[in-house]
Formats: sequence, structure tokens, C-alpha cells
Amino acid sequence: MIQIKKLIEPQNWWLWILVTLAFKAILLIYYTHNIDTRLVVQGYPGLWTGFGGDTRTYITPIENLLAHNSYSPNDRMPGYGIVYIMFRLFMNNVHALNAVILLQVVVSSISVYALAITAERIFKIKEAFYYAFMLYLFSELAFSWDYLILTESFTLSSLVLSTFFFTLYFDDPKRPGYMVLSGLFLTWTVFLKPVYVLVFAIVGFVILIRLCREKSKALLLGLFALVTPFVLVDGVWVVRNYSIYQRIIPLTPHLYLDNINDSYNAVLIQFMQSWGGDIGWDAGTDCRWFFPRLNNATCMPCAQELERNAKVTLPDYIYTSKFNKDSLIAIRTDMTTWDSLFDNHLDPVAIKNLKVNIEYRLNIFSQSVKTENPFLYYAKSRFVNLRRFIMGRSITTPLIFHPYNKLKLGIYALSQGLYYLALFSALIVAFVTVFRGVISANTPYALFAVSLILIYGVFIFPFLKLSEHRYLAPEYPFIVICSTAFFIKLKEIATTLIEK
Repeated sequence: MIQIKKLIEPQNWWLWILVTLAFKAILLIYYTHNIDTRLVVQGYPGLWTGFGGDTRTYITPIENLLAHNSYSPNDRMPGYGIVYIMFRLFMNNVHALNAVILLQVVVSSISVYALAITAERIFKIKEAFYYAFMLYLFSELAFSWDYLILTESFTLSSLVLSTFFFTLYFDDPKRPGYMVLSGLFLTWTVFLKPVYVLVFAIVGFVILIRLCREKSKALLLGLFALVTPFVLVDGVWVVRNYSIYQRIIPLTPHLYLDNINDSYNAVLIQFMQSWGGDIGWDAGTDCRWFFPRLNNATCMPCAQELERNAKVTLPDYIYTSKFNKDSLIAIRTDMTTWDSLFDNHLDPVAIKNLKVNIEYRLNIFSQSVKTENPFLYYAKSRFVNLRRFIMGRSITTPLIFHPYNKLKLGIYALSQGLYYLALFSALIVAFVTVFRGVISANTPYALFAVSLILIYGVFIFPFLKLSEHRYLAPEYPFIVICSTAFFIKLKEIATTLIEK
């Protein structure tokens, strides 16, 4: 019994990583035999997984770089592409993508252990390690992305590893090397998802608060160490972009992908965002009201999606004096016409004129929402996105491979219940920690930073009027850490009551 206790000590990293690898290997085998048919792509025989909607935007620039010495389209920062090209240089595209999946599994396994150790270091008790390890390992919100060619898996892992190293640094500010490593992984995060560039400001803010209290030159060096990797790496990216666009572009040159900018979709997205519409491409979203027959109905899942799309209705409160339901039906018809002309490479003049007309009307509609219903435009639309982001389809529909469809309702309900309990307890802890961190030096600085990152990640996307489910995934490690604090406090209260 004593030997078992020693074996499962948190310091036995090799054991915990092996357990995690075994679990994720089983999931890999399961997913490769249960791929959602909508994710299967032609031309990739032997690929273990499927493609997400944005997968090609990460790998096509690398293929063009290898074939034509040009990184294009220039829609994405190369945080994912740099991993892909390391394998693509030595093997074909299918084997390279499979190798990326394997690397995602390995790095993710390391990050599970790193997150659990981070929790133990913050709270100084072993129970924090076990709680964080179990909650993170068995969360579908986290592990499902390891088996898809998208940025979420590496983003989760790089954020965890960055957090691990800045936690070590806050424990020992005289070792700035920890902050260099934290900044390096955070730089990778930004090159995967540029929205996380503000995490540098968050961690820097916490360092500055501690610097004001302790007046330590080591902390100033730590701040410099944090940003140095990003300044160096992004500096190269800025020089490259300047040579192409003749302007300074630290992240991406435009907000939307080229294929969205080339159509009316960018203006349509802005119109839907004006009233809080769901711009995600999943079945049953508001977006599908405009594209009800986008899916191929030859397979059963897609036929089911068509049925869901047909039931989509837009809320009555969105209409203004400038548009009503008939106006939107008319513009939907014009969109269908434009799609047909564009897809069949017909009359370019008609394509251009129809696009201009569609965009002109949509802009008028958006402006009318802003002027006639400013509460909807500025406030309610963001609240609707927040509710959808944390409680809507983001969580209650399976993320990628629909594993819950094969589980009993009770297990599904339990998993969702645990998620909501972890989320809301984490948010409570985060807000309390931020308040205490500002006014008191007794708050662990790593927990202070984690809480700020969690609040930022949960609210920034709804503020931008985005609510796509995968944007929530990178916040889950911080949900785990903050909810760990909540349950530790509950345990302390329960123990006190029992002793009395």
C-alpha cells in the first residue's frame, strides 16, 4: 500500500504522462474508426482523421511554399504550418498530417501533467494535482481537439506550458529563464491564435503589480524575458509582411479569410453580428437560414442537418424600418443566384454587380440596427453571444465526433453537469481572485494571472460578437485551475463543519 502511494506521487511524471498517453491512444483508435462522415476528405487516403472547416487554411500555404516558394494565401499566421512543414519536408502530405496528430497527442499528454503540477504549485496541496489531472484528462472539451487538424490542440498545450513556466517564475523570480520559456510558448500561442496576444499584457500587468509592491529588479528582468521571444519572432514576421504589403502588420493582414472577402460573406457576417446572430456554420444556426441547402444531402448526417436548417427562424426583434422578413428572403434569393453564377464561372460583370447590390443592402440593414436599436447593437447582441458561447451549442452539442451519441443519457447529463459546475465555480473564483489580487499581496500571483486570462478568454469572443464552440476550448485549462480553488475551499469548509 505504501509503495502504491509512492508510485502515484505527483513527482512521478513518467507514470502520469504514460497514463495520459495510454488514454489518448485509446481515443485515437476510437476516433479513427468513428470519424464523422462530414469530415472525411477526398485525396487523403490513409489519413487518420478528418478536416475541419478551416483545416486547409493552415496547410495550403505550406504546400504553396514548398511548391512555389510563396506562403499564400496569407490568411493565417504560421503557428500551425511550422509544425506541419517539419514533417512535410520528409514525407507526403498524408503521413505528415498523421505525424501532426501524433505530436498533438504527445504534447497534449505532457500538458495534462503540466497543468496538474501547476495546480499543485499554486495551491500547495497534493489534492489539487489529482483534481486538476482528472478534470482535464477526461474532458471532451479539451481532448477531442487532439484528433483534428486544427489549431485548438496545440493552443491548449502551449497555453498550459506557458502557464506552467510563469508559475515557476512567480515562485522564484530570480530565475528569468522560466519567463523566457513562458514567453516562447505564449509566442507560439499567438502564432496559432492571434487573439491571445493580449495575454502578454495580462501576465505583464501581474508582474508590474508585484514590481510595485516588492521593488525588485529581478521582476523587471522577468518582464523583459517574457516579451523578448515574441519581439524577436514576430519581428521576423513583421519584416516579411512589410516586404509584401509595405506596411507594418504584426499579426494578420486582414480580419477575414480571402475567400470570405471575395464574396458577400464578410458583409453578411457584420449584419448578423449587428443583432447577435449565430455566424457559425453548424446545422441549425442563424447562419444556415441564409444557406439552408449548403450541405450535401447524400449522407444521413447531412440529411439530418438539412432538416434542422429548414427549422431555423430569425427572431422578430431584429427587424427595423429598413428591413423585414421579406427583405431578407429577397436577399437570400440573390445570394443563391450569386453563388450559382460564381461557382459556374459565369458572367463576371453580373457577379460583381450583384455582389455590390447585396452588400449595399446589408450595410443599410446593419446601420439601421445600430441607429434604431442601439441597445440591441451594443449590448444585447453581446449578451446573446455570451450565453450561446458558454451555455448554448458550444457545449450541449458534441464538438467534433459526436461521442456522446453513443453514451447513455445519464452519463451525458453528468458530464454536462460537471462542466457547468466547473465553469461557474471557476468564474466566481476568477473574479474574487482578481479583486483580491489588486488590493492584497497575499493572493498567489500565478492564480491572479490565470484568473485574468480566464476572464479575458471567456468574455473577449462574445464581446467581438463571436460564439463558435472551439473558441472556448483554450480557456478550459484555466477553468480547471480556478475550479480547483473552489473545491479546495469547499473541502476546507466541510472539514471545519465536521470537526465542529
